Amino acid sequence: MTPDERFEQAKMFVKFDNKYQKGQQFIIDNQDKVCGRYYCARGYFLEALAIYDHFGIEYCNDKDGKTEYVSAYPIIKKYIETDPKKAVEIWAWALNEFGSYYDYDFLPYHDDYTLNLLDEQLNLNIVEKFHKWGDAFLNEVVNECDNSNKFLSMIIKYGTDNYDIIYVLAPAIHDKKYLLCKAIIDAVNKLDTKDETKREYIEQILKRTSLLLAKYECLEDFDFLIDTLIPDAVKKFNIENENITPFANQRKQKLKAKFDAIEKKKQYELKRKEAAKKN
Repeated sequence: MTPDERFEQAKMFVKFDNKYQKGQQFIIDNQDKVCGRYYCARGYFLEALAIYDHFGIEYCNDKDGKTEYVSAYPIIKKYIETDPKKAVEIWAWALNEFGSYYDYDFLPYHDDYTLNLLDEQLNLNIVEKFHKWGDAFLNEVVNECDNSNKFLSMIIKYGTDNYDIIYVLAPAIHDKKYLLCKAIIDAVNKLDTKDETKREYIEQILKRTSLLLAKYECLEDFDFLIDTLIPDAVKKFNIENENITPFANQRKQKLKAKFDAIEKKKQYELKRKEAAKKN
């Protein structure tokens, strides 16, 4: 059924008392919006179909050959592996056009469990696998977070409990997107939870980020973390710092020792070659 056909069907059935009447009225009221054109009055959005139509991409089939019309996740997952920039573009577009299931109070189901489950089918499924996706995809996520507060808020919502947000914070530090780094910590502090819990989140995020930064082998990254980001967070959010900075400094010193050892070996080889020439 096309969006126009769903619209005409909604106009027909909304006149009669039925349990889908609010959804039918939503389709009529939002005929010119993506969320209205791709809403099925029985209670779900055809996000995948909307993506196929908007981006002009091939339909995504499961292992049994069945085409996915509802969930955007299989489409985005496919592009994460083949075209990371397109994956994030689709993800951000779906977020902007459909938002959260919590935004729609007319849905036939409106309990927290169901609404949260529907939102998590897309967002949490991707965020909780940040550690598995490659740097190319994570860099695109960083760029989108830098450009969209809505996208950043979603990443914070689903990426804080298990500290998956570090896979955004670390590359943001390495890319010198320092304002974004501060915005990430600020956003964690705005989560709707106890202050003590938020302080624990921030402490762990900063410590775990220092571990992740080591892969970039850049002392400048540690300088920003230790000299700017950690002190700012400690001061603004009243966080104990007896473990955070010392922990990050240990990681920095370990990296510096590696560089020193490489340089020492390089100088030794240079002197050895010079000595060999003289002989």
